[in-house]
Amino acid sequence: MEEQLVLNVISSISVIYILSVNVLTYEIIKLIEIINKAKKLSKLFKMIIAFISGIIIAIIKICTKTLTIDVAIYSFIISLLSWDYIFKHVVKKLNKDYKK
Repeated sequence: MEEQLVLNVISSISVIYILSVNVLTYEIIKLIEIINKAKKLSKLFKMIIAFISGIIIAIIKICTKTLTIDVAIYSFIISLLSWDYIFKHVVKKLNKDYKK
């Protein structure tokens, strides 16, 4: 029973999509921070960037038939959580954080 649950969860997400959203969001925020040196970006603005990044990547992957809408939705939610709880800490440990 647990094996079936794990298989269902794994088949309902796309790790490539999750990584793509996180990398694109990170790079866009980093670029904006470099261009806009004086002002700090708000958390809401960063969330909007993540949302737009997720939509853009989802549209591309859905149009190329490499992702379904339901998998895109599940993966997008996980991408936001994975950034806050995993990737952000890894990036900080590597001293590659976009924050000043």
